[in-house]
Amino acid sequence: MNKTIQHQDASGDVGAPLGVFRDDRLVQLVPASDRTGEATRDEVAARLALSPADFEVLLTCAIHPDAAAVDCVICVPLED
Repeated sequence: MNKTIQHQDASGDVGAPLGVFRDDRLVQLVPASDRTGEATRDEVAARLALSPADFEVLLTCAIHPDAAAVDCVICVPLED
């Protein structure tokens, strides 16, 4: 299993929240009541007059909550 997936799994194990991301940037954290993040993603898209397809719902990094766990280059640096 690669390091980014391991990091994502570890973030999930400690209960890191989901986040709505666009272009690798956190737009909004997903409340615990929205188990899939789809409702929050749809609300964000409507508020910004964009398509829900313009956003991703991803698990946030447990250490750096403004980054997606799978994309956190601080915890899992990019390899050359």
